[in-house]
Amino acid sequence: SNQGDKYYSDSKYNLALKAYNKALNLGYMSTYMLNNLGFIYHYEKKDYKKAKEMFKKSLSINPENDWTHLSLSQLYLDTGQLEKGIEEYKKYVEISKYDKVSINVDQVKELLLEKNKSKDEIIYFLKELYNINTNDDQILYEIAEYDLRNKEYSKALKEYKKIIELNPNMTIVYVG
Repeated sequence: SNQGDKYYSDSKYNLALKAYNKALNLGYMSTYMLNNLGFIYHYEKKDYKKAKEMFKKSLSINPENDWTHLSLSQLYLDTGQLEKGIEEYKKYVEISKYDKVSINVDQVKELLLEKNKSKDEIIYFLKELYNINTNDDQILYEIAEYDLRNKEYSKALKEYKKIIELNPNMTIVYVG
């Protein structure tokens, strides 16, 4: 719905929701509209069930939509479903042809801590995540910090160098 898109881009989410739902009732569906609806339900309305429904509908139209997989990944993380969040993130990385967005590392660590995982288990998990996206400087930074704390200086140094290659603007590496 053009009207819904206009309201959405103007951050008038309640009006966008009405326009999009009207379009849905008339049988109109697009991945763009469904993704926007998913965002509104996820972030504005905190209706996670409805957000998931919109993202899933979007994927039924286009299963290769990388941003929908990323959005669904974040929804799963926000609802404490770590494994599903990682699964969707992996799909996003496999599909995306652009620079990959980093997964929310702090949120992943928090969910692992809630599951009573040890620091060693967490770092193992982060290394697995890094294998999914080897351009993720945020995950690599966590791994480097872990290695530094464990006096694995040569490993940490190698990881910090890789971070600087990936993201020369990540100033925390220089000052941290």
